[in-house]
Amino acid sequence: MGVWPSPALAATRPEQNRYRASAFNSDITVQADGSLLVTETMVIHLAGGPFTSFTRDLTSNKGGGRVTLEQASLQNDPFNGRSEIEIGGRRNTSRIIWRFPAISDASLTFVVSYRASSVVQQASDADLLQWFAIPTEHDYAIDSSTVTVHYPVSAHLLRTPDAGGIPGTRVPIGVCFFPALAG
Repeated sequence: MGVWPSPALAATRPEQNRYRASAFNSDITVQADGSLLVTETMVIHLAGGPFTSFTRDLTSNKGGGRVTLEQASLQNDPFNGRSEIEIGGRRNTSRIIWRFPAISDASLTFVVSYRASSVVQQASDADLLQWFAIPTEHDYAIDSSTVTVHYPVSAHLLRTPDAGGIPGTRVPIGVCFFPALAG
């Protein structure tokens, strides 16, 4: 399992109104067919304002494959059902836009679940999983991230992910091999 933090974790907008992810957590379940079920929980702090939307683009990752949106929500919706979720996209990208009444200086929690197919790659004597758990492109800083990976019962790691020598990181980095899942 390879899980990498984004190369540019702190890209902020130049204007006075900014938002940042105080937490970007990812729960990943490896399926026997080589796909992943991913649930991301993003706690977004809105500084300044007013803000009326938040966008998350889902794109195919390191191993290619296809990303299929399963569910998107606004946790503990403070807008009493007046928020909307718009889903669109283009080739190889799903775009989720949460629209809500104007809000300033607040934190909102956005949750998105999706399936990523054809992620596990066949290597000569094992399967290889490489996955970016944090989006590689985003226009906000991410303060912290916790990534949890669940493997099928039949799988066992041949090499454990490590922090890759990055001080303070809790995101596993590296490549792990495990015996063929579907074989």
